[in-house]
Amino acid sequence: FNAMISTIIILNDYFQLNKTPELKDQIFSDYVHPQKLIDQAFTEFKDMQFNLLKFSIPMFADDFSSTIELINNNKKIVDEKMDQLENSELDSTVNELLAETKIIWLNYKNVVADAILSAGMSQNYEMAAVVSVTTGKEIGTELQHKFSKIDEILKNRADFLDKSVGEKVSQSQTYIIIGMIVGTLVFLISALLIAPALSGPVNKIKVTLAEFARGNFEAEINIKSHD
Repeated sequence: FNAMISTIIILNDYFQLNKTPELKDQIFSDYVHPQKLIDQAFTEFKDMQFNLLKFSIPMFADDFSSTIELINNNKKIVDEKMDQLENSELDSTVNELLAETKIIWLNYKNVVADAILSAGMSQNYEMAAVVSVTTGKEIGTELQHKFSKIDEILKNRADFLDKSVGEKVSQSQTYIIIGMIVGTLVFLISALLIAPALSGPVNKIKVTLAEFARGNFEAEINIKSHD
């Protein structure tokens, strides 16, 4: 019986302690990883804007071919990060914002960027500059706004989970302390119950040995056991 009580206490403590890593993993999957993807996507977008701006400046004309490669790489990375975000297990609000963000991104990638490239390649640098600082800036601001809203939602979710982790840790500590107290009480009660059962036979043996010492070899040890 004592072994069963001890096992239950240990299993309960183990269960409580194992809840914390699960919540930490949830924080990572619900906030840290998506937040990292958002930062990477927006960083690539800003880099792409800078590369596109070169097509409005004549002094960069000789570098247009290499700059186009950089822009294509920017597009590829942003697309990858957006796809990874879509495949993440996020709540419906974030998914809706992601869908809106992707529409804005596709508009920028397929319309604005191509317009800037076409103007630059045809040496119409003024047109490339106009598109970059008007439509390009406007869409860039929209994207930044969407990413910021997603980040805010994810952060609130992370704060909630972080608070849950703190509560679970406190609960685990409480359960462990209770388990230690219960375990100690079980041990003390068991000791009090077992001690008389052990001391009785020992005292009988002592009495019998004393009789032997007096020369009374007819003394007997009568010990009844339920084992």
